Amino acid sequence: YVWTFDKAILPSTVIPANFFLVKDTDSSVVAGALSHSTDMKEITFNPTSNLSSSTAYRAIATVGVKSLTSIALANPLVRKFTTT
Repeated sequence: YVWTFDKAILPSTVIPANFFLVKDTDSSVVAGALSHSTDMKEITFNPTSNLSSSTAYRAIATVGVKSLTSIALANPLVRKFTTT
């Protein structure tokens, strides 16, 4: 999953507590790793294993995410998607 922002994100806030995926049915956290673009505007979550097919997930970015000017997200970003 990729989160895209208009402004660069503070690197110290790109941590698993602030960007993660959960399985929609039971809210179990998906294991994975985070990476970012060189301009810090795209944060990518790469799951350790393949996601289950035909399963709903939520990608969450918390209010702990801050821009380079230390402005936090006003609300968590939650995006739901379903695998095929």
